Amino acid sequence: MVHIRYPSIDNWIEDLAIVDKEVIAEVKKTQAMIVGVLEELTE
Repeated sequence: MVHIRYPSIDNWIEDLAIVDKEVIAEVKKTQAMIVGVLEELTE
């Protein structure tokens, strides 16, 4: 079993002071894609 952890995307958005709603939406979309890939790899 492998555990992969990284800071939440929300923390990164806050730390980098990103306020553009379109950019935030794309970042969250990318995070969801990464989670999907990792889930597929571990099935």
